[in-house]
Amino acid sequence: MRARLTVIAKSIRSTISPLQGITATLITLGTGAGPWLVHHGHGGLAVYASRVPGWWPVIPTSILVILALVKATCADALNARLADRVQRKADAAELGALRLRMRKRHRDWLKEQNQGVRMLGFASARAQALQGEIGSMLEARYGIDVRERFTSAADDSTRSLSGLPSESQEYARRIKRLRDIISDIRRGRITCR
Repeated sequence: MRARLTVIAKSIRSTISPLQGITATLITLGTGAGPWLVHHGHGGLAVYASRVPGWWPVIPTSILVILALVKATCADALNARLADRVQRKADAAELGALRLRMRKRHRDWLKEQNQGVRMLGFASARAQALQGEIGSMLEARYGIDVRERFTSAADDSTRSLSGLPSESQEYARRIKRLRDIISDIRRGRITCR
C-alpha cells in the first residue's frame, strides 16, 4: 500500500505542471481555511467563507489523485508491453513492414502527381488511409502520445513555395518519424506522458 502511494505521489508530481500544483494547493488551503474564517473572520470574507461547503477541499485533491492513477495505469501497461522483448520485436517488425508500405504508397502518390493527370486522388487517399491505420495501431499499443508524435510531422523542411506544408512532404516526414518510433520501440524507450 505504501509503495502504491509513493507511486501515486510521484505520478502527481510528474502529471501536473508547477502552476497547476500551486493553484490546486492554494485552492485546497484557501477552501480549507473557510471554517476558520467563519469563526474568526470579520465582514464580507466571513460571509463568503460560510457559503463554501466544508468538503470543498476534497475536490482538487481527488482530481489530482485520479490523474495520478490514470497516469500510473498507463505507465504500468506500457512498461509491461515494453518489458516483453519478443513483443517489442514483433511490434517493430510489423511497423517496419507497414513503413515499407507507406514508402511504396508515397512513391505511387509522387508518380500520380508527376503524371500531371490526377487519377482522382486514389494514391493519396490510399496513403492517407494507411497513415490512419498506423496511427490507430500506435495509439492502441503505445498511447496517444506516440500517435501524436507520428502524426505531428510538420517541420520547416516540409514547406512548399506557398509557405504551406505540402501533403506529400508531410507524409514523407511521417515515414521518417515512424522509423524513429520503431527504433525507440526496439530499444524500449517509448514513454507515457
